[in-house]
Amino acid sequence: MKKLIFSFGILLCLSVLKIKPNFIPISKACSPEKIYKIIPAQDFKPNETLDCIKISPLDLKSGFMHTSFGNQVENTLKKFFQNIPYILILEIDPKILIDNGSELRVEQNNGTGDFYPHFYGTQKIPSAAILKIIRVKKQVGYEILRKRIENISKTLSPGYIGVAAKHIESKRHFEFNADLSFPMASTYKLPIAIYCLHLVDNKKLNLTNKIKVNQYNLRRGCHIKAGRSYSISKLIQLMIEKSDNAASDLILKTVGGPAVVTNWLIDNDFYKIKISRSVLKMIADYSGIKNLNDEYNCSINRDLMLLNSVSKRNRTTALKKFYNDKQDTTTPIDMVNLLDKFYSKKLISNNSTNFLLKSMGNLKWGKMRIPRLLPKNTKVWHKTGTMDSIISDAGIIELPGNKGHIAIAIFTNKSQKPHQSAAIARVSKLIFDYYRSTSI
Repeated sequence: MKKLIFSFGILLCLSVLKIKPNFIPISKACSPEKIYKIIPAQDFKPNETLDCIKISPLDLKSGFMHTSFGNQVENTLKKFFQNIPYILILEIDPKILIDNGSELRVEQNNGTGDFYPHFYGTQKIPSAAILKIIRVKKQVGYEILRKRIENISKTLSPGYIGVAAKHIESKRHFEFNADLSFPMASTYKLPIAIYCLHLVDNKKLNLTNKIKVNQYNLRRGCHIKAGRSYSISKLIQLMIEKSDNAASDLILKTVGGPAVVTNWLIDNDFYKIKISRSVLKMIADYSGIKNLNDEYNCSINRDLMLLNSVSKRNRTTALKKFYNDKQDTTTPIDMVNLLDKFYSKKLISNNSTNFLLKSMGNLKWGKMRIPRLLPKNTKVWHKTGTMDSIISDAGIIELPGNKGHIAIAIFTNKSQKPHQSAAIARVSKLIFDYYRSTSI
């Protein structure tokens, strides 16, 4: 009879709580000062005669029942329950356990130095001591995700990949080679655009300001025309939506140059994002052109003439050097932190944020990267970068069902373009699935 009553009680508890079969962010589900016991769901079997849950073999071996405070649950999950798909987090009433003969001690873990609640003399958890049950379904654990991305990275050998992602609302993050520096290529246009809009917000520039273009402002493959004037808003749209190099250099020159942008990034705690050159200079270094006289002014004809004067051997040497160049680089984690602060409207105003997001959503290419394998109609705001074997994509993904947003940055280097773009798409889908299954 007790077994039947207890089983009904648990079913009633689950029904009242309306527990969903997905991961609930610990920061929202667990109160920091409360005490919780984590168990695999399959272990949740009431004892046939004692109306309780037996403690685990680890607890028996330790001589006490392991529990965690609310602010420790997430780390406990990562450390001990990474590969278990279904988990229950039980909120425990310590008074009932103590009344049943247990002794509560808060003791220091020798490995981490953190203090955890331990119950001595506890052989079982009475059902009356369980105040709440939180069900966890982990479709892809953090370490499983890392392993899958590591396997993708191996396909890029001798190249490699760096990945950082953050769930913007909960701040839960994922990292793989996230502290390595990667050349940004055209993703560097994103921090330049953000800084320009910062100046607009501070009334130092106006989006309607016009800049007249001459033949020395043009770049290979640009969309702007000499003799015409373009507003700052139009130039930002072109540099993001069409990755227009001429528009990017005009904006960079207008805001004060690379050092000014980099210093602003440092002031905002982005120490590893370096804006070092104009696109003109960047492409010259990449191509092996050494006698470029001006960082910003060079006609397309002169640019092509200089390019054609570079021997194949010198171009190959320049390219190898460029792969390891520390100029115009970022780490994936710094780029993700920039995207997080940008989307959270902590860097520029609401209007400026929405203006730039619109351009990022209108990116004319890059569909074979972050968006490629995502479900149809998934909203993505991003900026790609491409320079030979330097392939990247960085942006924001909206999760379905009001589950929030992911800031994501994926950089590759020294591999082959078809493999790199495919790798970025596969990693993006894994990240998307991970956060979709581990968010409310």
